[in-house]
Amino acid sequence: QVHVNSVVFLGAATLFACFLLLLSSVLWALIGYLRVRPYYQFFICHHKQHAQAQARWLKIQLHAQTGRSVFIDSDDLTELDILFDIVKRNVRTLIAYASRELLMRPWCAGELTTALASRVGLVFVSS
Repeated sequence: QVHVNSVVFLGAATLFACFLLLLSSVLWALIGYLRVRPYYQFFICHHKQHAQAQARWLKIQLHAQTGRSVFIDSDDLTELDILFDIVKRNVRTLIAYASRELLMRPWCAGELTTALASRVGLVFVSS
């Protein structure tokens, strides 16, 4: 009788350990899947009329030298409503092309504010 109880206890403990291992593996995979990762290494914030050519050149150079993805709104933006969300969740470094008119555009001011509030890396470039 004692021998049977030991086997049952050992089997139940093994089954419970396997269940915990499976549950922790599923949770670990789910956390990895849901973790927000920057999709764009760089996001170039610029004033369209005064720095569009410079921003385009910067995008080409950054991609050529780093091989990383670079966001520029004229190429990559499909929905204006999600622009700030892209900056908040999918960008590692925001590069602001600091022309005199940069902060005159509400979208640029919003991109910079979102980057600062979200602790996205911020680099200013001027010419």
